[in-house]
Amino acid sequence: MMKAFDIAIKDLKQSFRNVSALVFMFGVPILMTTMFVFLFGGTGDSDEAFTMPIVAVQAVNLDQSEIGLGNVLTEILQGESLADLLNVKLNKDAEDARLAVDEQTANVAVIIPKDFTTALLGSGDPAEVEIYSDPTLTLGPDLVTNIVNSSLDGFIENNINNQVVIEQLSISGLLADQEKIGLIVEEYRLKNAELHGEFQTVSVENTSGESQESSQIAGFIQMIMVAMMLFYAFYTGASTVQSVLTEEEKGTLPRLFTTPTPQRTILAGKFLASFLTVLIQMTVLLIFGALVFDFSWGPLVKLSLVVVSITITAASFGIFLISLLKNSKQAGVALGAGVTVTGMIGMAKVFTLSIPDPPQAVNYISRFVPQGWALEAIQTVMEGGSNQQLFLTIGVLLLWSLAFFLIGNRRFTRRYA
Repeated sequence: MMKAFDIAIKDLKQSFRNVSALVFMFGVPILMTTMFVFLFGGTGDSDEAFTMPIVAVQAVNLDQSEIGLGNVLTEILQGESLADLLNVKLNKDAEDARLAVDEQTANVAVIIPKDFTTALLGSGDPAEVEIYSDPTLTLGPDLVTNIVNSSLDGFIENNINNQVVIEQLSISGLLADQEKIGLIVEEYRLKNAELHGEFQTVSVENTSGESQESSQIAGFIQMIMVAMMLFYAFYTGASTVQSVLTEEEKGTLPRLFTTPTPQRTILAGKFLASFLTVLIQMTVLLIFGALVFDFSWGPLVKLSLVVVSITITAASFGIFLISLLKNSKQAGVALGAGVTVTGMIGMAKVFTLSIPDPPQAVNYISRFVPQGWALEAIQTVMEGGSNQQLFLTIGVLLLWSLAFFLIGNRRFTRRYA
């Protein structure tokens, strides 16, 4: 057994001394992923939290009503729940507040009209709260406008309930003056504040869909790296076993067979070298993706099972493919055509990621080759799929591996008997 490891280590060293092999193992997958990262301006996924700038507000309350809903609105703007969003200063002069915005010492001016309360109670002409803002700003004025509109909606809702009570009392002759109306409105407002809060905390949401789009971009780029990694893992599995043909042509393999080392041990060492090379290749690429591009690969234990399964499949695929060839010249065609065709079929789902509703046939076609099951196994771990689905894909990969190894080993054994 140790002799097989010695042969594997020797071939492993030769593989990692080969510059062209290193380019295909690491250079191309990393380069392709990096190219897409620059193409999309990044992975679209950032750890930096969005910081909402504090909006400087000048509040002018011209409301002259004794009930004072204008005061309520200014209290809302100055509330603790909005302290992280708004810096509100009271101003008695509307023109002075507008001037502060023009001179950019304030971002927004909220001007409450003098007939604000009577308009809300339906006993006066319609009135509008003026939002005067810096035209170069969008987020701050929109935030203040939403807060004011939300407050007005609450006032209107409360007013409807108040009017019902006031009308019933008026009909009964129990209500006659404005002072009593004001007491009822104030009492209702306080009760409502106890039950629901004076003002619900404002949540700033991204309504443009940028967050969702960024997540989709990050997912797409990650799948590109997965596709490149799997494609070249199977390529490496075959190219490493190709050393059997190369050494046969150079005469080193037949000489090795004349030594006391059993033939089975020699072939086992060649196959083990392919397994270790692919395992190192996938491990390095996964770590690189996590550290450089901040890709999340899923739970480590499940990911490790999948990586080992894919590595076994890629190595056994190489054994099977090379066993069909007679010399190293045929290997170039087999690697260029065989690995490329099966790889493209297996990665069919990646090619259709940009299609909103891809045909289901794509999923079935990719399962005709081991690369498709390898992709499905990694996706299952990345997306948090069920254990049943995970073990199914791993089981299918191991069945592919068993078939490839048995056929390839049988052909090599007969060939060098």
